[in-house]
Amino acid sequence: MAGERNRGDAPVDLDFDARPRRSAHDAPAMDMRPAGADDSVSTPALRPAPLPAAGAERTSASDPLAVSSRWFLAVDAASAPRAGRLHRWPAAFLGAGALMCFALARSVVLRVLLPIALAAVAVIVLLRGRRRPRTVRAKPPEAPRGLSLSARALAFHTSAAPAIEVITLEPFAPFGVTLLTTRARDRLVGAITTASGTFYVGAHCDAGERREHSEMLSRASVLSGDEVGLEAVAPDGRPLDLRMSELAALVRELSAIDPGCLDRLVLSDARGVPITLEAHELRVRDARFDLAVPLEWRAIVFQEPFGQAVAIYQGTWVRQGTSEVVLLSLLPSIAPLGAHSSSDGTGVPELDRATSRDLGLMQASPEEPPPVDQRVAIDRMFMLPLRAALSRAPRAVGAGTSRPQTPTGLTGRHD
Repeated sequence: MAGERNRGDAPVDLDFDARPRRSAHDAPAMDMRPAGADDSVSTPALRPAPLPAAGAERTSASDPLAVSSRWFLAVDAASAPRAGRLHRWPAAFLGAGALMCFALARSVVLRVLLPIALAAVAVIVLLRGRRRPRTVRAKPPEAPRGLSLSARALAFHTSAAPAIEVITLEPFAPFGVTLLTTRARDRLVGAITTASGTFYVGAHCDAGERREHSEMLSRASVLSGDEVGLEAVAPDGRPLDLRMSELAALVRELSAIDPGCLDRLVLSDARGVPITLEAHELRVRDARFDLAVPLEWRAIVFQEPFGQAVAIYQGTWVRQGTSEVVLLSLLPSIAPLGAHSSSDGTGVPELDRATSRDLGLMQASPEEPPPVDQRVAIDRMFMLPLRAALSRAPRAVGAGTSRPQTPTGLTGRHD
C-alpha cells in the first residue's frame, strides 16, 4: 500500500502575510494503481542546511534557517511519559496477594500485618505511576536537537549533523497537518504531509494536558489500539517527541502560515500519484469530489486471495456523479475495538464525544472486492481522517445503499 512515513513558547515576529497563499488546486492529473502492491515507505526530500555554531545567535544572517526562527526542542525519549497504564499491573498483583494472604493464612501476623504491608506497597506503586515523569530537554548550543520554524522552512537540528530541511515553505507548495491520537488521548502525533513525503512529530500528554489541549485533541483521529503507527522518528533515526505544549505551539504556528493546513492531506499512492484532500474537495486521479455538494460514500471491508493466504482490506467507497473510487489499505486487525463507555473515558466530555465519533467511522460493511480499476491505495493511518472529512459533506439521497452488500464473514473495527 501507499505510505508516506517519516519525515519554546516565546513569541517571535514571522512575516508570513507577504507570501502568496499556497493552493492545492494545481495538482497534476492523477493515476490509480491496482491493489495487491506492497506497502512502501517514502521519506521527504531532505535538504542539508548549516547548523548554527555554538554560541551563535539564532537570528544571525549567516544562517537563513535561523532568521526569525521559533525553536521546538525535543525531549529525552528515555524520560518521556509512556502511553498506557502498566503501573497498574504491579499494584493489582499486590492487592490480589494481600487478599489471598488474608483469606488463606492461619497466623494472625500473616492475616493482618502482611496484607497491610502489601496494600501499602500497592498504594505507593499507584501514586508513583501517576506522578508526571520529568522530561529532560536539550540545552542548545551544547546539544541542540529539535525543530526550528522560520518563514522559509521547518528544519530538524542535531549536534551530530548539519540541519535538515524537512518542509520547505514555498508558495504553491501545499502541506497538510493531520492529528492522530490513541483512544485514551494520552499520545498525540502531528503528521505533516507534503508532496515529497510525510514528517511525524509526537508528544505524550497526561490528564492535565488533556484538559488544557482538549480542543486540539478533539480534532485528532483515533488511530487504533496499537501504537506502532504513532511513533515519530526523526531523520537521525531517533524518536522525535516534543512537550505537549510545544507540539501545540508548532501546530498553531503552521496554522498561522497556512490556515487551511489542518483540513488538508497531501498523499500519494505507490506510484507517486498525488491524492489531495482539501476542506472543500477531494482529488483522486482525474476524479474530483466536491465536498460542498451531496455525494455517496461508505466504509467497506473485503477479502481476496493473495498467494496461499487471504488478504483483508478496509476501504472507503466514494461516488459523485460519474466519478467512483475506492480508497483502500490493508486491515491490520479484525478484532473488535469495543464500544466506548464511561469507564474507559478520558474524563473530558469533548474528548469522549470525539472518541465515539471515531468509533462510528471505523464501522464497515463486508462486501465483494471492488473493481481493480477503482482501487486507490493509501496509508492506513489516513483512512479515518479521510472518512471524517467525507462525513462532514452532505450525503446524497440513498447514499450507502446503491452497491450490493455480500457478507464475507468479516466483523470488527477498521482504522
